[in-house]
Amino acid sequence: MTLQPQSTDHSDNQSTSTESRSFRTAGLVVMSAAVLAAAAFVGMLVGEFTRLGISEAGSSKASSDDEPGFTSKSGPQNLKDWKNPELVLVLSGEMHGFLLPCGCSEPQYGGLERRFNFIEGLRKDRKWPVMAVDLGDLAQSTDDILSKGSLLTDHIRNFQGVLKYTTAMKALDEMKYTAMGIGWRERALQEGGHQGLSVALDNFALNNKSPRLLAANLKDRGEKERWMDMVGDWQLAKVENTRLKVGVTGLVGKSVRHSDHLKGETDVAWVDETDDVIKKALKEQKNAGVSMRVLIYQGTMDEAKRLIGQFPQFHVVLCLSDGDLAPGIPQQVGDTLIVTVGYKGHSVGVVGVFQQKPNQYEMRYQMVDIGPELETPKGKEKDNPILKLLNEYTLTMKNNPQDYLARYKSLQTSHPLQANNDTKEDTVDYVGSGECKRCHAHAYEVWSKSPHFKAYEALSDLKRTRIDNRKYDPECVVCHVTGFGYRSGFTDEKDPNFKKLKDVGCESCHGPGSRHVNEHVNGVKKPKIDAEMNPWKRLPRPREQAINATCIKCHDEENDVHWKFSDHWPKIDHPTPPEEKPKGSGSGTGEDER
Repeated sequence: MTLQPQSTDHSDNQSTSTESRSFRTAGLVVMSAAVLAAAAFVGMLVGEFTRLGISEAGSSKASSDDEPGFTSKSGPQNLKDWKNPELVLVLSGEMHGFLLPCGCSEPQYGGLERRFNFIEGLRKDRKWPVMAVDLGDLAQSTDDILSKGSLLTDHIRNFQGVLKYTTAMKALDEMKYTAMGIGWRERALQEGGHQGLSVALDNFALNNKSPRLLAANLKDRGEKERWMDMVGDWQLAKVENTRLKVGVTGLVGKSVRHSDHLKGETDVAWVDETDDVIKKALKEQKNAGVSMRVLIYQGTMDEAKRLIGQFPQFHVVLCLSDGDLAPGIPQQVGDTLIVTVGYKGHSVGVVGVFQQKPNQYEMRYQMVDIGPELETPKGKEKDNPILKLLNEYTLTMKNNPQDYLARYKSLQTSHPLQANNDTKEDTVDYVGSGECKRCHAHAYEVWSKSPHFKAYEALSDLKRTRIDNRKYDPECVVCHVTGFGYRSGFTDEKDPNFKKLKDVGCESCHGPGSRHVNEHVNGVKKPKIDAEMNPWKRLPRPREQAINATCIKCHDEENDVHWKFSDHWPKIDHPTPPEEKPKGSGSGTGEDER
């Protein structure tokens, strides 16, 4: 039967998607002790639940060798109505290094802390038998940073990639994940001048068997092979209080094996003809008495559909998404559900398996948003092991600045004002907003009443950041200070100019101001760069779009989900009043001076 999508429109734009999320489920219960405040949320799950249909008759007989039969039916129902599932399978993936929301605006979705609370709620509050698997692409890549189109793109390097990956893997272990796939991002990790799968494996799988990394068509696996026993082909899930034995297989599709993101890769070899490795895994699972089969497939939806056409023995397939947001319903090929969960851990997929009669089970599916209601309640933070891991993550950056924040000192580049106007005798440097106040008292007053004035302080606001020491995280610092990444701009708290350049000051938008100050305050006659410092002033009206292009370098849709220029600009608009204008300049009204 044809599966019809629900009425929800999932736009890729975060600000508009916030509205559409009201039609989607926002989460489930939370851990009984650590997430007490979210307990009421159990009965409020409303969203796009799908019981998917295999046939109009909705029945499927057990196979001749007496294996259990699995069916699914279409029809809306809320997760809160699930009763006594035989098994609950949580599906996640493609986190791209997104450990937790930054906290700069709400509602932001995703985060390992919240996911832990959701899964613990299923296990402890609902007392359901739960297992979890992850698709992979857990790591952050350089390409992910470059694609942001923000100040991160301009200045941030992927120095935190390995630290994020190991932190995330430890978190999945805390959540008792059974297995995880291997994406191209794991193969792109870099450390100490080396890049490749060995970086990911050496930093976690070498000494940790859980969650089990799976890629059945990866060559050189085995005790005496290159990758030793760090990567398996399939894993038997260990789940208490269920009659089902679940086997999880990992496979990497052609599009990922030969990804354009990894041109020149030499340290990984693949079995391109995958039929034999799949047959081998299925045979071993049959011999082990596996009754339900899950495939972690690092490939596209089209590749997954073709594969299941050949191997319909798999009951659930988790494959790559084609967009940021997860669809409310999975695809279906025959008796197999093919699930995608979107990017950055904003959502997870949940498959419930229910016994209908002896040896006959029905699968139901629910996509769940990992939203703010799943945060750990105040006073219960110490009960959440993921928050402990995340605090260790930022503490590592604090204690090892030479590997993180301090590395950017040697990478500073020239701001366009510096590139265009530096001379051997005189350089253009950052001076701090205090210098601006001497002539632009009105603009300074407007700035001092805005959140920009305390932007650096916000990095220590635990109500928003959830974890401590965010001011040592370059990916946060870049948008909370002045001139980060540029010569003479902010570096760290040890810099002599720290107090001048912390917070988002005048020069964050206008550029370094030493030449301007020397000319107008100290009377040092140098070529004027006023026009370069305020390029918007001479643009024809309306010029809001041009100004907004500077704002969204930090106020992008991910970090400021409600950003609307017309709402925020009036709060910081700072036209020069007539009494501050130099004689003979402009109209004297102040309307054109910004």
